[in-house]
Amino acid sequence: MSEHDLLNGFTKKLTDDLTVNEVLRNAWVEYLVARALGLDSAATPWSFSDLRCDGRALSVRHGLGPAATFPVARDGTGARGEPRYRRDAYVFAWLSLDDAETVSPDAILSADRWQYKVAARATMESHFTPSATTTSLAGLDRVGSGWVSSRDLRGLLSAVPEGVPDGSGPG
Repeated sequence: MSEHDLLNGFTKKLTDDLTVNEVLRNAWVEYLVARALGLDSAATPWSFSDLRCDGRALSVRHGLGPAATFPVARDGTGARGEPRYRRDAYVFAWLSLDDAETVSPDAILSADRWQYKVAARATMESHFTPSATTTSLAGLDRVGSGWVSSRDLRGLLSAVPEGVPDGSGPG
């Protein structure tokens, strides 16, 4: 088997797994967001934030289809041990699918099928209780911006105030 055949087989395996492997899907969605923001690369594994753009620490979260749920659990603690959001902004990526359409690798890999919403830290803190772990599309409709395509994502982010220094944050 040639190196070319090995690489093609490995790539097919990775893309076939996108429907069930959330780690791979997270990496793909972070890459899409990074490219939409004009960044050269996606996240550094195990870093403070998924991405940094224009001095803002970002967390990228995603959901698939009409019944999508999005993680909204707080990711740090404050001085008194209370749960807090630590990133400047939370970028929600949603794969828009019709009700009857199933999630497929082709749909996931179609960059133009993804829509985005940005919520500032203060918005997250005011809309989600400290015990909240997930929300639905309807829950996100009450938070942050409207859904936009990748070309409008950077404009939404520019409205979010800077605040978290590199590698640190409240709590």
